Formats: sequence, structure tokens, C-alpha cells
Amino acid sequence: MSNASPGKKIGAILTNLVQSSRLARPAGAEPDAALLPTTLGEPLIEQPDSSYHIDLSRLRLFSGLRSFTGHIAAQVLEQTRTTSSDLLLQIPIDSALTPELAALGASHLLLYVRASAARVLAPCAESLPAQLLALFGALRTPAWAELLFPKDPNQLPVALLFPFDASPAPSPYFLLIEHDPSAHFLRLTIELTADTRLNLKRIPHRIVKDIAQRHYRADMASMAEQLANGVHRECGNQRRELTEIPARLPPLFERLIEGGLPRLAGLTIRWPSKLAENLQTSEPPLQATLTRVLALLEDDTALRVLARGRLIAIADGDRRVYLDISRHGAALNISLDTPRPPPDTQRHLQRLPRLDARVRQTDPHALAGARILLIHHATTEVLGLIKALQKTGAEAITTLFVRYRGVIPPAYIEDMLSLPAESHAFHALQDNFGQHLKPSYHLSRQLSPIAHLEPLEAELRRRRPDYLEAMRMAALHLMLLELRQARRRHQRLLIIEDGGYLAPLLNQWCLEGRPFSAALDSGALAPSPDDPPPESSLRDDLAPLLPFTIEHTANGYYALRDVQQRHGALAIPALTIATSHYKNNAEAEACAFSLFEAAEHILSAGGRTSMNRKILILGNRGNIGRHLFRIAGQRASHGSAIGLDLCVPDGAPGEYAAFQQIPLESRRALDLILGVIGESVLPPAFLEDWLLHGQPDALYLASGSTKTSEFAQLSEWLETLAQTPNPVLGGQPVALETERIVDPQTGLAQGHSIAIRGLPDGREKTIHLLGDGMPLNFLYYGVPGEIIDGVFDELYHLLLTAHQAKTPYPALIHALDQNFHFPKC
Repeated sequence: MSNASPGKKIGAILTNLVQSSRLARPAGAEPDAALLPTTLGEPLIEQPDSSYHIDLSRLRLFSGLRSFTGHIAAQVLEQTRTTSSDLLLQIPIDSALTPELAALGASHLLLYVRASAARVLAPCAESLPAQLLALFGALRTPAWAELLFPKDPNQLPVALLFPFDASPAPSPYFLLIEHDPSAHFLRLTIELTADTRLNLKRIPHRIVKDIAQRHYRADMASMAEQLANGVHRECGNQRRELTEIPARLPPLFERLIEGGLPRLAGLTIRWPSKLAENLQTSEPPLQATLTRVLALLEDDTALRVLARGRLIAIADGDRRVYLDISRHGAALNISLDTPRPPPDTQRHLQRLPRLDARVRQTDPHALAGARILLIHHATTEVLGLIKALQKTGAEAITTLFVRYRGVIPPAYIEDMLSLPAESHAFHALQDNFGQHLKPSYHLSRQLSPIAHLEPLEAELRRRRPDYLEAMRMAALHLMLLELRQARRRHQRLLIIEDGGYLAPLLNQWCLEGRPFSAALDSGALAPSPDDPPPESSLRDDLAPLLPFTIEHTANGYYALRDVQQRHGALAIPALTIATSHYKNNAEAEACAFSLFEAAEHILSAGGRTSMNRKILILGNRGNIGRHLFRIAGQRASHGSAIGLDLCVPDGAPGEYAAFQQIPLESRRALDLILGVIGESVLPPAFLEDWLLHGQPDALYLASGSTKTSEFAQLSEWLETLAQTPNPVLGGQPVALETERIVDPQTGLAQGHSIAIRGLPDGREKTIHLLGDGMPLNFLYYGVPGEIIDGVFDELYHLLLTAHQAKTPYPALIHALDQNFHFPKC
């Protein structure tokens, strides 16, 4: 016969029961059945469309639990430090603090801790508050709550036992809670598992076995309140969605990331207009619904379902809430009343009727065997072009967005990241200004995953290049990765770019005879066994894989032309639409309008108008500049507009071929300079003279050039002045203060302002660098779609023509409407 005491026997039986493999579920495993149990007592029910449904209408909500359980834990731990005997505490259940708990019929809590158990509580001081919270949190679940508080008055309550020795942080004790309805109180006993005096066989009870899977957060109610207040605020602003980020709700995101959504970076709540009209009076209250949603998000099974890409529909009375994950796991979507509309990339192509019509007339396998590296702007029209390339059979499309200022609309990101990740990748650079006027750049984390691009990210941090160099480095890195794929799969790589980031550089290197290793070094990419020998010729390696490049812009065309003029030819055939009649007329004029409208928008937000401005147009004889000069003259009805361009003939009124020709009085009167010349032509001496002697108190600088160098000299001079410990202008100490220009209605960052105080005449002047010197029209919508439709139609037609050509093109520039014309059908 065993000599073990009855208490030890019971402790061993209890331990064996809760740790039995028969009751355990393997980590990460899902049952095959269509019903998935959750810790909330209601199952997730699989639907025919592979989504899941769960009814949380009966889930109880308890307010004040954080304060209530914190008070209990503090009382217990204080008593363990001041007495060595058994503890017996009576704690009232305040209907004002925990009204839902009081409504169940309990007026107070009687807590008993035997002395032997009290001695082990002090070392577990950090665990006890969370364990008490988990205990009372379990009462949200109807299955557990109705055992302790039966609806039938003739039915006896069943106690609940919480064995925390089975949790991830084992405790040597368990908690037993009982309800005495006749005396209207709860009895809570804390007892050692291995040395209990309780005769559990005589106490009707149930063991809460899934305690390890419960993640009840103390601040759930406050998080739900924060979300509900945010929704009400956005409704008042006539918006239909609320986005939260980890910085604003760290506890929630920590739980979701640890629970199986490691890439989660944002949460968006959406609602239809109809719901917004009666959100304040709707039933159930929004905060209660969101509390139930957060409760489900604490369940491991629910998170695994979401991580697998399934939708979960939650019923809360008559309200429905839909949860799903998008953006390759980076976004959690909470949709009220109606499911989130599915992503639709086709809608972007439908906005381009000319391009859409050509795609419908094209063989869907026309681009078979071609991988595309696209370097272009993050606009709806570019997404339409990507859809066109996909529908015509491109094997893979990697896009590097030329991202200046502004934001990529969330709906665009949803659409692009809905495309298959194995054949579509989207990347962009993100600026980081810190304490400098000159930003550093890193890879955006909004788009496709970038873990495999860490060498590039590290090199961007180390070098801190300017935007043009950073874009070239990123483009080269992505091109080399795509070349590896093309080499392995016996495919071709086609480069389409807007701005001349790659093609002029590659041609120059090939014509100089550089080795393949030079490209790897410049692209921050380590050699791979699949690469050619490092000393091999870059030109020879590219020849079978890169048959031609396509350029969109005049800047890229001019850079290629310079290389061709220096060497007599190119190494890689270059096709371009930069010389297209349509592009140089319709698109140029539309670009001028969008640039001026963007500048006017920022002026208006700051209380200024273009009517009174003294305007200088840099490059006023160019394709865009000639239209911009005309528009500026018309809009500055109470001001004036002058132009600067190398092509200006002698005697042209209001136009100058060199900056020094502009009268000093006119220079000092300037307060708006719009540049589309593609070069930095304004000397720092101009800005210093304007600050010391200029008439206006503010000078606005805006660029429309894709080279991003329009005001490079002025920016560098200001940066140097700002970083000088004791800056001086005109022999007088001055102080500089930099702040962002922010749209007062949308919060959109629009550039930087640099205020200079303490000037010799006592005045304060401000330099406004709109869009931080990058093309201002792309702060908003770029060139209107009805114009860019024709441009992209030409670009797409050029791509198809070159890809399907029977013989290779000579290694020269093939400029549309100049020395190249589409073959007639």
C-alpha cells in the first residue's frame, strides 16, 4: 500500500489530468473538422467558401476588471509580507467599478490562502495579477460563466479550477473559484497543487484546461474605447476608415505579432456610409462590438485561421464584423457590416481606355519569356500598365517606384499586393530627414517584403546617398537579382524606366569594358554561384539577357544621347518615347498644369495666392517650360512672370539666357521659382543676396524635373548654413529653424520651410522648399489619366514591337517619331 498522503494523491491526479496528452492539442495543429474550438466557448464554423463564422453575441463583457484584479493581487501580496498565518480576505464587488460582475449576483469575494500557499506567492508576485485577470476573463465565455452562475435557480453552481502549473510560466498553485448564491458571494481559494487539503472529489468543479491559450489583456476595454472613439472621429470628418499603427496601440500589436502575425504593421477599420449615419445610436454599441473583436484576436486558433488567409465573419447580435489579413500579412482589416471589397487591379487598366483596348487586341502570350523591371511612379495609371503587362503574359514584374513626395493610397497598396508574390514585387525608397535638410533613404516597408534585400538596405544606411544615387543603387540591385532569375529560367529581362536610372549607366560601363564584378559592387550585391565569373565582361554577360531598354522621359533620353555621342554608339539598344509628338505636346502641357496647380494648392493652404507672385520659370523654352511660362503669366495677374533658358534669343521680353542677365531688382523681387530645366542653375550667392536685400518675406521653390537636382546648390548651401554652429549672414549672427510643411486638412507632408531669424534689417524670412525639391506634381496625381493613357499606349506598343522583332535592333537610340516609327499594320 502506498504511504502517500491523500493531499499528495489528489495533487498528483490533478497534475496528471491537466497534463494528459489525451487532452492536449499539438502546438500549431488544427483539427480536420469544420468546427474549430476557441477559448471563447464558441467555435469557428467553416463555410462553403472556406471562410469561417463565429457568433460572439453571448460573450459577456466585464468592465473594471483591471482595477478589480489589481486590487485583489495587491491585498494578497501585502498580507503575505505582514503575516505568516493563513489569509482570509473579504473584498466587496463594487457595482460602480465592475457593474457586470455585480449584476451576476455576487456582492463580495471571500479569498482564502493557506499559509503554505501564501509563502510561495511572494516569489510569484508578477504572475498573480495576470492569473486573476485570466480567471475573471474566462467568465466572458458563456460555457464557463453559466457553470458558475447557472441560469436555472434550481441548478447548483459548479466551481472552476484554474491549474496554472500547465501554463507557459508554471506556478506551484491553482485557483479555485466557487459561487454561493444563497449568501451572494464568491469564494476564491489559492492552494498548492502538490499539497492540497481540498477534497476536490466532494466539490463539483470543472478544470479550465485551455488556460495556456488564453491571453486576456487588462487594457482590452481601453483599447476598444480608443478604437471606437477613432471611428466616431473619422465619421465626423466624413471618412470611412480608421488606420492604427503599432506605435499607437503597442499592447495589441505585440499580442498579434507574437500570436502568429509577425509581419503585421497596421490595422484598418472600415465601415459603409449607411452605418456612419447612425453609428452613435446603433445596437450593439460600437465599443462593445470592438471589445468582442479584440477578445477573438486573443485566441490562438483565430489568429492561425487569419494567418492562413481565411476570412472570419463575427456575429454580434444583428451586426456583422469581417476580419481578414492582406498585404502579405502586414495589414489586419476589420470591416463593419459588409466585407471588405476584394482588391481589383483591373480597375486601374479600365481607367486607360486606349491602353485597355490595345491589350484586348493583343495575344495574351505576347510577352512570354520576358521578365520586366519597371521603374516608374506610384500612380493608378502605372498600376494599369502593370496589369496590361500581366495580361499579356509577362513572366514576372518587379517594380521600383520613383517616389518623390506624397503617399501611396492604401487602396493602391492593397491592389498591388493582391497580385501573386512569386511573380510580382513592389519596392520604393522612403526618406528620413532626421535633423538634416538633406534626407537619407531606406527601403519602404509598406510594400513587398524586403528581408532578402538587407544587403542593399545596409549599404543605403552606410553610404547615405542622395536620391538619384540611392535610386540607381536600388535599381541596379533589383536588376542583378532579376538577371539571376532570367539566367536560371532561360528568359529575357526587359527594363522600362522613367528617368534614366539604369540604361545610361549600364551602357557607359559596358562601353568602358567594366567587369561584371563592378556591377555587383555598385549594386551592393554579393556574388552568387550562378553568376558569371567576376572578371568576365559585363557587356558579354548582359548581351543574351538584356536585348534592349525602354525610356519614358526626356532626361533619360538626353543621358543616353550623351553616352552615344561620346562613344559613337551604345552597347545596349535603347528605345524611347521621349521624342513622341503626343508626349511632347499633350503630356507636356498637362504636366505644366498639374505642376502649377500643385504649387497653388500649397500656396492657398498657407494663405497666399498665385495672383500676387513674382515668378521665375527655369527652362521656360522646354516642352513643359513653355506651357508653364504661359500659365504663370496668366495666373500672376497682379504680379509678373519671367523666364530663364539657354535657348532664349536676344531681345525676348521677360526672358533671359543666363541668370546674370536678370536685373538685380527683378531677382530681389522674386517669391516663387518653378524649375523644369533639369539642372541646378541658381547660385547660392543669389539666395544670400535675396535674404539680405530681397523685398518679400518668403520664397517658394518648386521643381517639375525628374532629375531632382533643380535646386541642389541652394539646398546644399542651406544645409551647410543650418549645420554651422554659429551661422552668420551679412556679418550678423542668424538663427535657422526648419519645420515640415503640412496640409492643414489632410496632414500630407508637402516639403520643408526654413525660417532665418536675426537678419541685419531685423526681418525674418522663410524659404519654402515645396516637395523637398522633387517633382511637385507627383505630390498629388501626376499627369491626368486621360492624357497619360495615350503615353502608356505608345510605351506598351513600343515594348511589344521590340520584344517581337525578328532581328535585334542596332545598339543605338531608337526615338519614337524621330528615327523610329511603328510598323504599319
